[in-house]
Amino acid sequence: MSLIFSISIVIASLSLQKPFIMQLIGRSFNQGGWQSRRGRIFLILFFTHSLCFAAPITLMLDPAGDVNHALREIDDVYERGLTLKCAEAIQKKLERENPDTRVILTRLPGDSLEPLQNANFANRLAVDCYLTIHFYKETEAKPHCYVYYYLNNAITDGWKTTTDEFVFIPYDQAHKKNLITTKIWGNLMIDVLSKMPYTQQFDCKGLLGVPHKALVGIQAPAFCVEASLKTKDDWQVYVEPLVHSLLTIIEEIRKSYYASW
Repeated sequence: MSLIFSISIVIASLSLQKPFIMQLIGRSFNQGGWQSRRGRIFLILFFTHSLCFAAPITLMLDPAGDVNHALREIDDVYERGLTLKCAEAIQKKLERENPDTRVILTRLPGDSLEPLQNANFANRLAVDCYLTIHFYKETEAKPHCYVYYYLNNAITDGWKTTTDEFVFIPYDQAHKKNLITTKIWGNLMIDVLSKMPYTQQFDCKGLLGVPHKALVGIQAPAFCVEASLKTKDDWQVYVEPLVHSLLTIIEEIRKSYYASW
């Protein structure tokens, strides 16, 4: 399978620059049809290329804070710097291990963010999943980790509604579009974060629906992870668990892509 995937990468790259590649695929079917050995090979390559490159998976990571908002102090540094380090580490690891996944950061050092800017950014790009990362100083013996999703009203948000696609949706109602998927994926994250060996490092407190300001206006399944740090270097403890939980979500996204075919 890895060989087919590698070859498909070459086919995909060449097909963008050399139109005769697609003509070659067409001739292979004319000469023997899909039942021929050559036809079957090209069929596998074509669909692998389509699934992996036609609709890449896009995740958005939001490290809390910006140049104007340092947020909470942890030791002798501020939250905004630690969340950015964590998000960059997650981005690097995910993209290295998943060539079909694009991970976008909402900010870089020195950036200033406006209200709802991240939500507009995520909606315009039609990201598959959104995760914002927050840290605070832990005063107890063992660190804690909370996972939130946006919920404006615990009773009415789950009611089924039908809206015209050309009607503007209020920003505090945008989350309803994928609320069911959000809960499913959120529970998948909790399952990962609540298992060994991560439970030796921190306690995961569960999935909570709250009207979180950092998640308002986002249509894609969106989550906030708020984790505590004993020291300023403990952000590294959360990189692997968060990567693992996001990989679980990525697999769900891939399944949905395959099902749509």
